[in-house]
Amino acid sequence: MSRVFCKIIKKIRYTVGNNRHNIKYSGAKKIPSLKYLIALLLIDNKLYSRVKGRLSVDDIEDEHLKTVISYIFERLEDGGHVDTKDLSFMLDNADLKDEFNDIFNVLYSEKMASEKIVDDCVKEIIKDDIRKKIANIKREIDDSYNAGDIEKERELLIQLQKYEKEMLNFKNG
Repeated sequence: MSRVFCKIIKKIRYTVGNNRHNIKYSGAKKIPSLKYLIALLLIDNKLYSRVKGRLSVDDIEDEHLKTVISYIFERLEDGGHVDTKDLSFMLDNADLKDEFNDIFNVLYSEKMASEKIVDDCVKEIIKDDIRKKIANIKREIDDSYNAGDIEKERELLIQLQKYEKEMLNFKNG
């Protein structure tokens, strides 16, 4: 899972992928890009326009956070508003309490959210999803090879090539 790296110095920086941003952040903690994105959307709902069409709920594997981001997307898709009060019912779920700690840390330390940060988070989330798909396909290729299923292996190699090309496109800009 991608992490946003925070480092405490006079001017505090965090990194999403290879991009660094200056922020005021009170702790040196690694925060997954998806949690950071959730916090940014809660800070400024208008940033959803930067995410819409680029990131799908299907791109998210973490079932707990998938529930949260799905709820946020549904509310914002209809032109609605969402903030932490709207998500408070989810805090009753013990598994989600830990997930929200990081989100709240960002919410209470960030006062502004920028489009650049949102773009970086979205890119990292999508790249993570592609990396996972590549790893899964490689396992399936090994299984097909071991089972002697040449046709399935060939199909999987084509899929692998597609995802590796997609990853290369992300890396090149």
